[in-house]
Amino acid sequence: MKKHVIWVLILLLFSSAMLSGKENLDTSFYITGLEMLLDERPGDAGIQFRKLLEEFPRSPYAEKAEQYLQGNQFQADNSGIVTFYLGNLATAVYTAMMLPTILGYDLDAVMAGATGLVGVGTGLGGSWLMSRDHPISSAADWWIESTQIVSLGNYFYLSSIIDFDELFGYSYGWKAQIGGQLLTLLGSRTGAYFQFRDNPPPKGQGSFMLHSYGWANAYYHLITRGVLELENDRAVNIGGMIASDLAALGSLYLWESLEWSPLRTGLVTVGGLGGGLIGFFSLMILSEFIDMDTPEVAASVTVSAISGQAAAVWFTRNMKPDRKRRDPDVLSGLYLFPMLQERAGIESLSVTAGMKVKL
Repeated sequence: MKKHVIWVLILLLFSSAMLSGKENLDTSFYITGLEMLLDERPGDAGIQFRKLLEEFPRSPYAEKAEQYLQGNQFQADNSGIVTFYLGNLATAVYTAMMLPTILGYDLDAVMAGATGLVGVGTGLGGSWLMSRDHPISSAADWWIESTQIVSLGNYFYLSSIIDFDELFGYSYGWKAQIGGQLLTLLGSRTGAYFQFRDNPPPKGQGSFMLHSYGWANAYYHLITRGVLELENDRAVNIGGMIASDLAALGSLYLWESLEWSPLRTGLVTVGGLGGGLIGFFSLMILSEFIDMDTPEVAASVTVSAISGQAAAVWFTRNMKPDRKRRDPDVLSGLYLFPMLQERAGIESLSVTAGMKVKL
């Protein structure tokens, strides 16, 4: 019943927006908030309602949005604040301590202590400012951390493909390499923060992307450098960067069908690590009786890791998805309702919206 009420409400909003002949941003905020309610994401819904009140205080939906926010379920979602602070702190401290090296100063005890204190202050103060008006949900932080890690991984590939000493000279090559690393850390984290702070995709999708990226790298190097025994040259690194990025991109679309929670994704990773370790230590015992070369060992570890992941997928098959699937019957039923006049839609909305708080 609750789902049907919300979908009727969303239909009324869409019909009024379509008949008005123009895009209403306040309507968009309200619809997005209602959809998040249906997805059982009250914290994110509250963000949309607050934006509606801040930017459109005279909107016909402002009164109902304010009523929604009075409920405890719409309190700010700061479930990702701890890891957000830790990530900012680590990034700020590392950046502050590496800058003197790039500028040509010796990183002695005094310099290291001073730059470390600057990094700590910048990391903590910056985190407070960034989260003061924008709650950091676990979904937002998953995407922030995942974006930074994937970007840094790509930069490591790039730095192994490009010869910085040849490009910038020996005196400046290593400085350019470290400088690029710092820009990647800061740029990716800052960009992800502004992109995902208010309306992040589901946290399960960010987690799934990060784990997929990591496993793609692991399997790629096990096969290319272990099984095939290829040298660490530019071609191998280019292939690794392309393969891991395609895996990360493909995982975003695959997750739409799977909707794994971060917990399930993590357990599958644990299964893969456990399987790989079982294979590795078993081979150590067998090596006393059988001679095995590197390709055979790498292939065995790869198969063991895949088997461990497959077993974990089966054992976690009954876990709840990260985002509740919407009822297809309700979705198909939306097209059966007639189009309504804008004024009638708003009045019906005012009556129907009030029911949500009580449901």
